[in-house]
Amino acid sequence: MSAYRNKPQAVIFQPDLKNKVAIVTGAGRGIGQAVALAFARHGAKLVLAARTTSELHRNLELEDALVQRGKSKDAELIRRLSGLIEIRTVHQEAPLGLADAIRSACSLVGNEPFAVILPDVLIDAPIPCTRQLISCYERHPGCIIATRTIDPAEADRFGVLDVVPLPDAGDGRTLRVVSVTERPQPGSPFSHYGIFGRYILEPAIFSSIDRTSLGFAGELQLADSLLLSAERAPLYAYLFQGAHYDAGN
Repeated sequence: MSAYRNKPQAVIFQPDLKNKVAIVTGAGRGIGQAVALAFARHGAKLVLAARTTSELHRNLELEDALVQRGKSKDAELIRRLSGLIEIRTVHQEAPLGLADAIRSACSLVGNEPFAVILPDVLIDAPIPCTRQLISCYERHPGCIIATRTIDPAEADRFGVLDVVPLPDAGDGRTLRVVSVTERPQPGSPFSHYGIFGRYILEPAIFSSIDRTSLGFAGELQLADSLLLSAERAPLYAYLFQGAHYDAGN
């Protein structure tokens, strides 16, 4: 996914929701604000990194329109947003892919594990998908990818994982990742485990991104960086619980 499409590229935050949050976006509007509001409702202290932050600043025109429609509570929530969020901006200098966008937030993340959310991938679950990944990380430290099984007809829409069961996991949902393919070639054999826009990453991923060569579509693919990181640290997948909706289709 290119950061220059009309939609947010990624949300990055430390697993402790009271810590900081970073959003790396494209030029789009709306989804980034919705994600920020969702975190704000849960009392998170947010630090955002974006190519554009206009959608996250106070919008008087929108507030007035909501009040006129009798939606005063929604207007108040939007009004509070500018006071709830500390905005820090970083720029992805060129459309070089998700791994490059994540690397642009390196200085904000520091030497801590962090979560990545692609805001155009929506997951409805009683326990938020990222919270599920955090719980998995607490038991099995390493980079973790959200996954579920996919239909063969969907393979061209997702990156895919080759996985093996983790016998000592105990939950039946944690898998060890053997390989990651950004886009499987039509007609080639592939795993039925897809990648679903949620990750827990360790700070060592930044050095792996630095060693990553340009891949699919001439971009730095996170899948390639994850494979490099797996040479030195565990790489897991977690079968999340929840319904998935892709805002990009």
